Amino acid sequence: MNFYYVNHENEKIDFSDFPYRFQEGDLLDWVYSYQTSQVGVKNKTRDYRRDVSTPTVQIGVGPDYTLPPDERQAQWHEDANHLADVMEKDVIAAEDGRLWTDTGYYLRCKIIGSSKSDWTMGGIPFMFNEFQVLCDNPMWIKEYTRQFYPAGTPGSGTSGDYLDFPFDFSFDFSAPESGVESWNIDNYASNDFKMTIYGPCENPRILINGWPYEVTDTLESGEYIVIDSAANTVTKYRTNGTTKDLFNDRGKLQSVFTPIPGGRITVNWSGTFGFDITIYAERTEPRW
Repeated sequence: MNFYYVNHENEKIDFSDFPYRFQEGDLLDWVYSYQTSQVGVKNKTRDYRRDVSTPTVQIGVGPDYTLPPDERQAQWHEDANHLADVMEKDVIAAEDGRLWTDTGYYLRCKIIGSSKSDWTMGGIPFMFNEFQVLCDNPMWIKEYTRQFYPAGTPGSGTSGDYLDFPFDFSFDFSAPESGVESWNIDNYASNDFKMTIYGPCENPRILINGWPYEVTDTLESGEYIVIDSAANTVTKYRTNGTTKDLFNDRGKLQSVFTPIPGGRITVNWSGTFGFDITIYAERTEPRW
């Protein structure tokens, strides 16, 4: 598994590409904290959770040996300085960067410390740089996005041309029922999400495994609503560039911020409007 870091300004450090090389780290190690109580003469554990963590990652910074010695030294200084600049910007701005795997998972984090070794190496421009990583929520995230179209829209799978093969089968490949779709989410836990609902529509309501996600509002063409479960926000975006807070217009009895289950889900809606759902699937360890 390879890693790379992208700060909040979208500057990238690839830990598997010259001049930076991943050496070692405990990025993939994990442990849950828990509470213990005594029930009779036996212990009982509960409240399992991931606490703030500070794993480490060691990077080797090497020179370009194809350059003449003076240029080699100057280039190495530039590479070492660039590494520090990219890492520290997130702390200064109080913004998370993302530590990515090449399997598509990312860890929201900041780099809060650095310790160096072997940076003399007898005059050879080389250094081991061990970074301390701060994770408020030490979970690896992979995003999955699915688009749900209004009935009759190309791509919705509801037109008469659905799977129209140039030869006949002894049975029909019928289109999904308008406003009814299934989705297999590759995760074993419930997931935070971002749901974007597009106008025109009135009082949009979406059922996921029977649970309603609804907002009482009218959207004109070109307008949309974003429900962000992690941020606990419901925001309307108008065509004139302004926004409106719809927090008080959300479904409250059954919360619109309820995480979406993993596994196979059934999605029902009127079929008269379209929407997107982005799932933030969290794991303690990214898939290899």
